[in-house]
Amino acid sequence: MKLLVRSQWRDLVSRPLVLTALLANLVLALFAITVVHVASHTLVHEFDEGQPQYSYHYVVPFADNRESSYFTFRERWRTGELPEIVGMVPVLEGNLEIGGRAIPLIGIDLVSDSQATFDLGDAKLSTQLVTQDSVIVFGDEIVNTSFPDHIKVLEFRSGQQTFLLADIATAQNLLDRKGEIDVAWLRYNRVPAWEWMEHLSPGITTGFGFSRPEISLTGFDIESMDFWQPTQTFVGSIAFNMGLLGMLAVLVSGFIVYEATVRSIERRAQEFDRLRTIGVSVLQIRSVLILEATSLVLVSALVAAVLAFVFLQQNAPISSVPKTTFLIATSKGLVLGMSTALIGVMLALTREVRRVSWFVLVLGVVIAVATLCFGIWMTTTLVGAYLAVLALCVLHIIALTPAIIRFLDALLPRYTPKSLISRINVRAMWHHLKQAKFATIAFSLAIATAVGITIMVGSLRTDFVELLDARLPPGIQIREASKLDRTIIRQWTGVEEVREYYRGEGNLSIGKTDVIATSLDEFEASRYGYESDTDRVGVYVNEKVATQLQARVGDELVLKLPSMTPIRLPINHIFKSYGEVSRVVLLPINPIFSSQLVRDRLLIVVQPDSFSAVERKLQEAYPSATVLNHREIRERAVQFFDRTFALTNLIALITVAVAVIGLFNSALAMQSAKRDEYRLLNTLGFSRLELFRQAFAQSSLLGFVCCLLSVPLGIGIAWILCELVNPRAFQWTISLHVTPLTLGYPLLLGLSAAVLASVIPWFFAGPKLK
Repeated sequence: MKLLVRSQWRDLVSRPLVLTALLANLVLALFAITVVHVASHTLVHEFDEGQPQYSYHYVVPFADNRESSYFTFRERWRTGELPEIVGMVPVLEGNLEIGGRAIPLIGIDLVSDSQATFDLGDAKLSTQLVTQDSVIVFGDEIVNTSFPDHIKVLEFRSGQQTFLLADIATAQNLLDRKGEIDVAWLRYNRVPAWEWMEHLSPGITTGFGFSRPEISLTGFDIESMDFWQPTQTFVGSIAFNMGLLGMLAVLVSGFIVYEATVRSIERRAQEFDRLRTIGVSVLQIRSVLILEATSLVLVSALVAAVLAFVFLQQNAPISSVPKTTFLIATSKGLVLGMSTALIGVMLALTREVRRVSWFVLVLGVVIAVATLCFGIWMTTTLVGAYLAVLALCVLHIIALTPAIIRFLDALLPRYTPKSLISRINVRAMWHHLKQAKFATIAFSLAIATAVGITIMVGSLRTDFVELLDARLPPGIQIREASKLDRTIIRQWTGVEEVREYYRGEGNLSIGKTDVIATSLDEFEASRYGYESDTDRVGVYVNEKVATQLQARVGDELVLKLPSMTPIRLPINHIFKSYGEVSRVVLLPINPIFSSQLVRDRLLIVVQPDSFSAVERKLQEAYPSATVLNHREIRERAVQFFDRTFALTNLIALITVAVAVIGLFNSALAMQSAKRDEYRLLNTLGFSRLELFRQAFAQSSLLGFVCCLLSVPLGIGIAWILCELVNPRAFQWTISLHVTPLTLGYPLLLGLSAAVLASVIPWFFAGPKLK
């Protein structure tokens, strides 16, 4: 056993490039897992804990907004009709006009549920909140806002979400809604059995579609809080998508470990035979190989943890990660990396070199096709969509790739280059492609993933920019505009039109929604893509509303505004709203509707040559208002879009890098095996430059074939991301745009990386030539 360990150690250190490449492969994969987990946890849990409804799981809307309805519901609960509910609070919501803008106000009866913590981040709520007309202000945007004297601000708290929190009596006074209650929040008595899974894989409950059980009470509609407030589902979907992308890097690294182990066993076959003759058993040889893989993963996990910690500290949004979360992330990476590496080693040790029977191959194709159909048509969860992606990958491995290779294999004998070098290049490339089968598969999967993500992001960006171009026509937007007189501005030179926008919140049967009231004329119709009769009275809704209501154009929408009977209007148009977390309803402007909303925005349509003058005059006349050129808003929106997908693109690049390292290892082994061939060719008169050109041509051919194999799978992945993943996760409908840039960029990147990964080993493993 001691001789075996020494032999294994000597072999390992004698190949520093292979060792470094293997470590880099594992480090990158584990780094991706750690960073994605921490970012996802921060996204899901910090957003969740920053909401006042964090401790509650169900919501009951009261159609008449009367306190008596709440008291009736509470009395029935106290008599035992809802035993699974252990606490509830009445809630009143509305918008206050402060500093010229509409700010959401949430009023809660803090004494109704003694067990509720209302933990909103850094500190618990002040007991002084029950003081008349006092509020706590949340949100970085309104930290410097001046509040009226009759509103006592207890404290300001930072955060992405902007709202005011008050005792319900204070909210009733401030909103002038005495004796009214909008909803009741209900607290469930049991922690779901799957709750712990969120700590191991943030967003997994959203991906699998887990939800709390439905509860009911005659005469009342009880909804899940996750459905009532869709923002949590939105961030959960983002976390789930990023998590699966991170695990792809680990899967690709598993292929590389398998390939490296197979080559090591083949290369050292004679040495292992000699060791067996002196008493070393096969079990001992396998144990040492497993120990080697385990040691490499442990070292890689340590290095990846250090790199991830440094990377996270440089990114402000996730720099203050809790130690427990980071420990879970690194442990998760270690377990996944260890499992994948050991599975790769075990498969390499137990492999049998034989052709797969046609029966097994056909059965695999049938199962993959059935899974693809199931993921597309038989489920609405994100898991179903990713099962479809998995099925495509399996079809790529067992059907498409072998078919293309067989086709090229049959084609090559008919292609006989005239020059000896060309024939050697084709033969060597084809031999390498077959020898490095798993490294090639891993590389083509990684490139296909990069192609799919690039096409999806490019398609979404194209649609998003087109939406911005339509939604943001040349003009100037004024926020905090409730005190501005539109008639005065309309008289200014260069101003063609001043449009008013009233904003607030309302309730649908599915939950809360943002409400905007404006004149739905031809101007707004062109902005939102409505091409029919604008004289028809109705509403516009975004895709999220239509999807969750299962509504179509022409269906009746029932909307409840505060202190009003429900509004019933037909849906005239369903518009796209990429990046919009909330539900959105556009109402035709009406004095009755507008009384429940706040006119806090104006849009000024200006003649092209008057932009600067009007913008300067607005800033001078209304210094407290926020004046934004639509061009600036568009630029900010595009920058935010690019930042949103930056981490996604980074993980995709890491996956490609992991696969490139696998090609590097395979090329290193091939160049070592071809030293004698290079010496012979050098003796026959071929110069070092000519032989390098030969290696370069082989690498280019190999990279071209790998990229060619990845194109069908990449386009298939992009289609699933656009048609299944995004609609199910975010209710976004994306038109697939396959352009030369979105398709060519990842292919060029992959081809360049493949050439470098295959050429560089020539300088290290190749012979010393004249």
